[in-house]
Amino acid sequence: MATKLLCILACLLLHSACAAIPTNLEELLEPPRLSRRQAGVEDALKTSIGRDAITPRYPMSGGFRSPFVFYDLDGDGREEAIAFFTYNSSPDSIRARIFKEDEAGNWVMAYDLSGLNGIANRVDFIDFSYILSDSHPSILVGWRERNNATTFGVYTFIGGALRTEYESRYEILDISDYHDNELNQIAFVRRDFAGDLLLNLFGKISDGRFAELGSVYLSTEADEILSIKNGALRGSNRGIFIDIMLRDSTVATEVYEVSQSTLAPVISEDSELFQMTFRESAILSSGPDENGIVEIPRLVDLPGHVPEYELSPPPLTVFMRPARIAESREDGSVAEVWTLDEARSVVINNEDGYLVHFPDNWIGNVTVLLLPLSNEWKFHKVDHATNLTTVELLRIRVSSVTDWQDRMISDYTTVGEKGLYRYHAFIPPTTTSEPLAIEAHRLDEIFELL
Repeated sequence: MATKLLCILACLLLHSACAAIPTNLEELLEPPRLSRRQAGVEDALKTSIGRDAITPRYPMSGGFRSPFVFYDLDGDGREEAIAFFTYNSSPDSIRARIFKEDEAGNWVMAYDLSGLNGIANRVDFIDFSYILSDSHPSILVGWRERNNATTFGVYTFIGGALRTEYESRYEILDISDYHDNELNQIAFVRRDFAGDLLLNLFGKISDGRFAELGSVYLSTEADEILSIKNGALRGSNRGIFIDIMLRDSTVATEVYEVSQSTLAPVISEDSELFQMTFRESAILSSGPDENGIVEIPRLVDLPGHVPEYELSPPPLTVFMRPARIAESREDGSVAEVWTLDEARSVVINNEDGYLVHFPDNWIGNVTVLLLPLSNEWKFHKVDHATNLTTVELLRIRVSSVTDWQDRMISDYTTVGEKGLYRYHAFIPPTTTSEPLAIEAHRLDEIFELL
């Protein structure tokens, strides 16, 4: 009888849960509800054009994802609104209108803009940055054209009118204060008419215009841009770090130092350091961290023999930092040259979301054995005479809070939690006399969640 009642209760609960699931796909895809201010702008937009004549359009990426974006565009202390939309009669042509709020709280159209003169059909992003003045921002819009090409535009809204400062095709861009002068510049990569990749730096020049501050061609073998970052270089200048994929699918990093009017190569195709950044895996440069440091990865094989029936260990990822050193020349003079300093070495478990820092005495002496059934990584010393693993130094295991917990895990120390997952470390007691052993108090130093 009790079993029958439980079955009936389960069926009722299941029926209730299923009833709560939307059966119409459009319900699942319904956009988020508009705020009162956004609804006010939408009402003004539809009133000025026709309620059934337009469809609001959402930016695809960035920090502003609403079709109705609010920002103080002219520096008067009051926010304007930008509305993105398409006419239903021309759904492949994106438009934008700027509205100002009057004293009565009504939104009044101030300017109408056709995205790239009707060529653009989507908005990639919208952002605001102080590029030409510290009193009012520039408007940055990324447009996507019908052929999927991407273009960014820099615009200024002053005196009720929108002025186009610059528009350019781009592959990737970064907005930052490269000159430390409280105004931002834009570093971006685009293709020239021949399809070669060109790095540009644009910003405010002496006559107040937004114009080129420097440009340089990337490697002739560069095929795709993977990332662009800005980071501190030794001294007062900053650097642009670009991860690229070459035509043979090798990943590499180029670095350029930014000065007031030039982009000077630190690591480029012509540099001896360029090949030191080559890696087969698309591991991107790390950072910038809280100190503005960007590090470039290099992959190194771990030592030890791997039997055919075992999984290969992950590579050791060595993160490097560009640094200037003084080098003596044959004529007795001293010149400053760039080098790459090794900052840290780690093994990365991308699938489970963590990394383990290798102490200096582990490098070249320790390998990792993968145990997928128990979801563990085991760190073993390698005997260089036989190239075989010997003493076990550490284990890292991942478990889910929803899983049945193995009693063996009670000997492990919890070193992290993320969502439903817990991360455990175990130091075998037999390592007490081993020079490579890790002390328990150092687990927090070497384990890091991604």
